[in-house]
Amino acid sequence: MCARVSVCVGVCARVCVCVCMCARVCVHLWAMVACYPGNGAGYVKHVDNPNREGRCFTWSAKEYCGVLRIFPEGKSNVADFKPLLDRLLFFWSDRRNPHEVQPSYATSNVFQVWCLDSEERTEAKRRFQYLTGTNT
Repeated sequence: MCARVSVCVGVCARVCVCVCMCARVCVHLWAMVACYPGNGAGYVKHVDNPNREGRCFTWSAKEYCGVLRIFPEGKSNVADFKPLLDRLLFFWSDRRNPHEVQPSYATSNVFQVWCLDSEERTEAKRRFQYLTGTNT
């Protein structure tokens, strides 16, 4: 798993630099690496960035986990992606792509990265400071 994570980090960093050419995306990344036990666990339908806190792209490399189901905004159909080796998925992190992970019955290794929109992230920090009365 560690070798695959290193490869994914390298690929994601290169892709993020390419994305920066076309959007207001900084090269700052948030990442998550996890191993889940299997036992029928999944994730309910959700949006990674419902409150405009900066995440604009999600990419995910998963091994043995449940099917990723994306519900494209404004569409009646869904898109299902099976967790195949060497598969890397990219999708918008906002409300355009609510998604869920179907139950998995095998141990799952997950690597996710979120690429941040620099302007949206700065505005989210300003909102947080205003709401909490902090100036850090």
